Amino acid sequence: MKIFKQDTDIILQGPISKNPQHNVLIDTLDVANEFSKAWFVNKVIISTWNDEEIPDKYKDNKKIIIIKSEKIKPHLNNMNLQLKSTKEALRVCDSKFTVKMRADQYIYPNSFNMMKAFVDFYINDIGIKYTNGKSPKGYVFVHGIDANNPYLPQDHIWWGYTEDIKEVFSCDYLNQHIFDLPPNGDSSYYKDKLNIPSWIGLNYMKNFDKRIQHHYDNQSEYLYSISPKRHEAMAVYAELRDKIFKTFPKIDMFWIKRYPYDNGAYPYIMYLMQNQYFYEEQIEKTECQYNPQKGFSKFF
Repeated sequence: MKIFKQDTDIILQGPISKNPQHNVLIDTLDVANEFSKAWFVNKVIISTWNDEEIPDKYKDNKKIIIIKSEKIKPHLNNMNLQLKSTKEALRVCDSKFTVKMRADQYIYPNSFNMMKAFVDFYINDIGIKYTNGKSPKGYVFVHGIDANNPYLPQDHIWWGYTEDIKEVFSCDYLNQHIFDLPPNGDSSYYKDKLNIPSWIGLNYMKNFDKRIQHHYDNQSEYLYSISPKRHEAMAVYAELRDKIFKTFPKIDMFWIKRYPYDNGAYPYIMYLMQNQYFYEEQIEKTECQYNPQKGFSKFF
């Protein structure tokens, strides 16, 4: 008989999210409060900045912890801010699992329960080790994986054993002066620069293969769009990404930032056009059958 436990910490990282231009009366505290109701959630950690105003609500919810810190400077891109606030939150994560998510995305309960069951079903199946001979505790689960750019799992959701998530975010800050958005919308800005969202995945994946460490040490040769050996990095990435990361099935989400477009649903079509991929199996036709009341078939 499976014993259900509150074994998961949730990190909501970033500014206190609002969308007043569309009269959406939802902010990060509302998202945290809803996530705190999930049967498996131990605590929800909101990691934000000292200059953020925190709404005075849900103060009696003992599952919600708020951490405020100084932004790092200089910060030409949001990657370093994401790293800073996540690192601060991970200091207080002590549950079996940790989920790092955006502060403006609310996953509806049926999907959230499905994701938890999906993690429980697959997490221990990982069969790859670090180059030092040690093993991660399990897979790291993500929302999608980019097949066009090397070492780029989608960074909206990171879910796994707490020890593994801490390893994912143990990387240094990005010390290159690269902007998130190209000046004047000129995408050629990135042709001789690192694709910023790949920073976290690149740093984690280099633990598993010396070839990736070599690519990390020689980024201009392997990782830029004009790099002469970029195809070699892509080949290694394609070989290893699904041995380290596992993508979730499609989920139902309310994304505050995108409302009212498609009622705030996650834009799968847009990301598929960018050649990201998700869990492709038809769950009901596999051994991994899902029942909303009971979880995946491993448990019933």
